[in-house]
Amino acid sequence: MGRRKVEKRELPAPTGESEIWKIAALLVNRLKIGAPAYAARRGEHARRNGDDATRRIWMRINAAIEELLKAAPDENDTVH
Repeated sequence: MGRRKVEKRELPAPTGESEIWKIAALLVNRLKIGAPAYAARRGEHARRNGDDATRRIWMRINAAIEELLKAAPDENDTVH
């Protein structure tokens, strides 16, 4: 099974919580368990380029991805 490429576009940075979750859901839908690695790579790329704001956004997206990939919510989790 080959790697899938996710098309990169110049879009405004997501700032709202709903935008973060929409992006996370899209990546999980397209990349499945590869989504966290993709988000981590994008965050690392931003860090290497000195773009801390973008790095923080990718960290938030990665956290949302991890929540979406959980098998079942924990007792104290909020379900989105």
